[in-house]
Amino acid sequence: GWLYWAINYGSGNEHLFKADEIDWSLWSTNHGSFNGMRSFFYPGKNGEIYPSLRASAMRDGLEDVELFRIAQKLVKTREDKAALETIRNGYATGLSSFCGDIKMLEKNRNKLYDLLVKLSPKVKVTQLEFDNFNTGKNSLFHPAVTPLKDGRWLATVQKIMNSDFYGEPEYTISSDQGKSWSKLQKIDALNYRKLPDSKFIEAVADNRPFTLQNGSVVVFGCKTHYTEKGRAGNDPANQPYIPAQFAYYTIWDPATGKWSDRMKLDLPGLKHYRAACTQAVLLDDDKIIVPHYLSADQTLGELGTPKKFGVLTAIYQYKNGKLHFLRRSRIMTNNVKRGLIEPSIVQLPDKSYALTIRAEDGMMYCAFSKNAVDWSEPTAWCWDDGTKIRTSSTQQHWVTLNDRVFLVYTRFDGTNFPLPLRFRGPLYMAEAVPGKAILLRNSEVVVFPRKNLNGMEGRYGNFHCTQLSKDKALITDALYFARISNISSELLLGPSSKVR
Repeated sequence: GWLYWAINYGSGNEHLFKADEIDWSLWSTNHGSFNGMRSFFYPGKNGEIYPSLRASAMRDGLEDVELFRIAQKLVKTREDKAALETIRNGYATGLSSFCGDIKMLEKNRNKLYDLLVKLSPKVKVTQLEFDNFNTGKNSLFHPAVTPLKDGRWLATVQKIMNSDFYGEPEYTISSDQGKSWSKLQKIDALNYRKLPDSKFIEAVADNRPFTLQNGSVVVFGCKTHYTEKGRAGNDPANQPYIPAQFAYYTIWDPATGKWSDRMKLDLPGLKHYRAACTQAVLLDDDKIIVPHYLSADQTLGELGTPKKFGVLTAIYQYKNGKLHFLRRSRIMTNNVKRGLIEPSIVQLPDKSYALTIRAEDGMMYCAFSKNAVDWSEPTAWCWDDGTKIRTSSTQQHWVTLNDRVFLVYTRFDGTNFPLPLRFRGPLYMAEAVPGKAILLRNSEVVVFPRKNLNGMEGRYGNFHCTQLSKDKALITDALYFARISNISSELLLGPSSKVR
């Protein structure tokens, strides 16, 4: 903690807050020449609070202390102990002797990050490659796995037939941790449905499974629409008539092996929303936090999709066979192209939450919350040296291993541009700094490398991350090799990431 005699003193400045626009040059310090000594947070209109740069610096200092204490527990060799002592002296050597140069502090902080990467147990990445779940079928896509309470794995998958055009969802079960799989079966609740008095077919795509506390499995998917030719939105003549999209779900009962009816995942007062390729967080009392992306202004544009996307999180509770809406966050977006898309959430070791978000401005974003409802403003991910991480409108997901948090993502690495499908390979993973949109560059590993078959570039789809245990996670993806219309595919299942 941190004890200070005042942090929001504003006596004598009350008149400033009556104006529509506050002129901060008129702020009276009321404390001699020590400008802002007791004002780390400033009051605004309607109860708003404005944090200062000083407050941000204090927060950084507290986090540096915490990271230093973690490093103290990890150091073993005389060399590493000496390095840590040098880092500490770079911050301060006494109460009245400390570094006042912000650039030197940042360099010192980066040295601390590098030492933590060196001292932390290394992540082992093992790739397990299967040929379409041993089914003999071609072009299976979007594999996602959830571990069942009895130790088996349940996987969902769809056949890809064209861009954003998928077959009916199917599932399979493994009793030996992915070495063999049962025969694929349709998830009947999510089969195609012909809409009455319409040429549209209602389908459910981008499905993701999660095992609830009671042992049942919920699968979330995105309602979408096809015609006999494929995705309905690809034909401009269809676009004005495409129905609203929203999220569907179905629940699998492990005792009977049966799926429930298709049910709408409610977001009261909203339409045009999706829980597509989502990564959710399970809480106590059968509660689940589900990230959504949706039309920021609740209207549709070209291709029958929103003109501007925003993201939010919603909390649901399982009761009597259904998920009941409890509450949600505000909608977050930005002004570049289609805004913010495809959020994924993780619970951090301190029980707070982080939300990573796909964008279309060459960046990827992260927000933080104590309760998964009140989120900080999204900030762009960067390396621990402050460099922004360049990517291209591709989703990210999370893995946690022994209370360490990792982001799985794609990025521009100097070799993968120009390539089709937005830098989908290689797929990378790196450790995140707790509570910050910062990745430790030296921790980065390749999850799935680029692949080429007879001159055809392997095109990865949307991947999924699954927590298997405290120190083990599974990342699943599929790829197809394409030249013009000649498509063959293989399914990659893995890697299994384990701290040793």
